Amino acid sequence: MIQNEEKPEKELRLFDNLSQSDIDLLMSHAKTRSYKKNNIIMTEGDETNSLFMVKSGRVKIFVSDEEGKELTLNMMKTGDYFGELSLMDGLPRSTSAITVEPSELLVIQKADFEKVLESNPEIALNIIKGLSQLVRQLTIKARDIALHTVYERITALLTHFAVDINGKPTIRPKLTHAEMASMVGCRREMVSRIMSDLSKGDYITLANKEIIINRSLPEKW
Repeated sequence: MIQNEEKPEKELRLFDNLSQSDIDLLMSHAKTRSYKKNNIIMTEGDETNSLFMVKSGRVKIFVSDEEGKELTLNMMKTGDYFGELSLMDGLPRSTSAITVEPSELLVIQKADFEKVLESNPEIALNIIKGLSQLVRQLTIKARDIALHTVYERITALLTHFAVDINGKPTIRPKLTHAEMASMVGCRREMVSRIMSDLSKGDYITLANKEIIINRSLPEKW
């Protein structure tokens, strides 16, 4: 079991509404693994054998084709988990995952996870809620790609990732233009042009490690 007086596992969404005893039981089966930046965690088509929880860092969840074109489905941060879909249906992985910065993950093997689920249905309910949220997110992404312009998708992305820091909406850590392009389904050059124009208009400030939204972004580009 991982020992930490501050119980950082409480930050993991998978453990929402669980008692500390239930959390301790699940954590007794978890192992911590450290990954460098750009380490592949899992690949689309892999056999299912584990669930991953992000203890620190960021992990990109994506799909790609034979030509190497990618579409980012999600960016997982501290407290998020992934790999649960294949654990539930037993089918091969439907997505790939790669670290975008040095990360620490908690890993639970499938057999151990299934044993815990048998006596802790609350965990299964949390996963069902998480999967429902994922379906909603993917539905919104599909709608945005089909019905919204690239500019509208980029501004929506900025708004989604922004959190209040010192009274201003801020994206930290900073998303790269390549990451943004993969998330909204466009070319990196288009993201660069739009971000440059927003910066010149003083709508955003592009700092070294963050993007600051200075005022409401214009509806049209």
